[in-house]
Amino acid sequence: WAWAQMGSLTLTRSSVIASSSKYVDIFAVSLFANALSLVILSGRSRLAGAAVALWLAFLGVGLSLAAKQAIADLGSYRASQLATAEHIRAYVVSGDVTVLSSAPDKERPYPDAGYLAHMLSHRGMRPLLPRELQAPQSWKGYGPDSVVANALQEWALWILALGILLAAIGLGRIWTCGGPELVSSPCTT
Repeated sequence: WAWAQMGSLTLTRSSVIASSSKYVDIFAVSLFANALSLVILSGRSRLAGAAVALWLAFLGVGLSLAAKQAIADLGSYRASQLATAEHIRAYVVSGDVTVLSSAPDKERPYPDAGYLAHMLSHRGMRPLLPRELQAPQSWKGYGPDSVVANALQEWALWILALGILLAAIGLGRIWTCGGPELVSSPCTT
């Protein structure tokens, strides 16, 4: 299964696999499965023991090269992520797809700029973006980010509970006092 996933990723996204950490779990699963298989097979013959030693040698060399590359990439990672955020913000503000398509591959969170623009243009996606990536609001004081809207959202449950409590008190008073004509009822004193 891991080999099939790695093969499909190599065929479809070979340009971003090396630079993206989101595919590491597939390689980690196959690494663990290979290690487990070789441990099980190592007790069967001398050839299996030699295969385990060879595999461990390749694994050691590969991991050391990967660690060196990761340490080298850490220096530019923050700058790359900030550039990615700036490209997304520029697209969200301008709506110009060339902002995304002209960005280098490492500075785009998705390889296909057209599809990324389509997803970022979806009205359900805009509220999910972090505030620093959203377009500035032109109507301050109105809309979903206004002070009144924020206060209502924050206090909505308390306002609802107070409304239910006041309605219950009113209905209880009508129930115990015999109706809405409170002038002649015993509850007016």
